[in-house]
Amino acid sequence: MSIAIAILGLGLLILIHEAGHFFASLAVGLRPRKFYIGFPPPLVKVKRRGIEYGIGTIPLGGFVSIPGMHRPVPHDAERRFERAVSEAPALAGPADRVQRALTGDDLGSALAEIDDFEHALSAQKLSPAAQAAAEKGMTELRDGLGPDAYWKAPTWKRFIAIAAGPVASRPSAKTISFVTRPVTSNALPTASSGGRPVPSSPNPRR
Repeated sequence: MSIAIAILGLGLLILIHEAGHFFASLAVGLRPRKFYIGFPPPLVKVKRRGIEYGIGTIPLGGFVSIPGMHRPVPHDAERRFERAVSEAPALAGPADRVQRALTGDDLGSALAEIDDFEHALSAQKLSPAAQAAAEKGMTELRDGLGPDAYWKAPTWKRFIAIAAGPVASRPSAKTISFVTRPVTSNALPTASSGGRPVPSSPNPRR
């Protein structure tokens, strides 16, 4: 029983931590893409104003997805498009142009190259896994190059979005610990001498 309560308390603490990131990001203009209670795959999900809200299959804590935590680099495109290119060599040229565009400072051209890759991708027949990886890659790259990407934000906005998680969870941790302490303490085994001296205590018959 005490283990179950501890797990539930930890899950609630993680959820509060992630909610802190989520609401702080919204407050400073960084638009999270997802906010889940529990972890995917989702049991239920709905999209509102560009944010996907869901309840995950794994009922422990939650998570928030903030776009563009780092500036996209060529390896990001290579990693996501690798399987698609191996199945459809015709995609090698468009994928390479995306990677080269990401090495420069003209982010607009990188977005244009991603659009060209998407057009070329639509003409190919790929396995579901390769298709999903390529589509996820395009979404991540567009988020990372978008105007609300985390890495583009001023330092104070990034600080608030990141610091809000620990700030929200610290007082909650104390509250949860205070509430669950009587239950977990009562569940702990207590030493009983049964008329015999306990090894860690002085011998009363000495």
